[in-house]
Amino acid sequence: MVSVDPSENVWGERLAALEYRDVDEDFVRFHDDPLDDTVKTILASVAATDDSGRNRFRRSLGPETIETLRLYAKRRILQSRRRSSMNLIEDAMDAFALLPENDVPWDTWLKAGLFTARSLGRDIDSMVSVSVNCPRLSPPSALTSPTKQ
Repeated sequence: MVSVDPSENVWGERLAALEYRDVDEDFVRFHDDPLDDTVKTILASVAATDDSGRNRFRRSLGPETIETLRLYAKRRILQSRRRSSMNLIEDAMDAFALLPENDVPWDTWLKAGLFTARSLGRDIDSMVSVSVNCPRLSPPSALTSPTKQ
């Protein structure tokens, strides 16, 4: 477990300093971007903290950093399909798990990640149970609830 001063949010600051380019949102002419690995490193650091550290990170997210996490997760889902890689799906699920609940794209990209995982032969129930904050991404409740967007 990583221990930091609770008043600090170094990961949120690092994430806020990152900015994808417009071309990185072009999924038709998709290309790899080293920024994806930088975001993954930040998320791994946040995942190594306890629940209060992850919640502190979530509360510190502004609109731009939320969009950065969402775009990162979408890019990972696309990469996972192209490369048949479960690791990339797990990266996307970890990013979704760190988003505030109202900012998770429940009916679109989260489902796309789960469908891709299933097409790669993964049991999706076991997959989300190892996510950073598994109760929030549990398929039976999260995907059947009419209040999720």
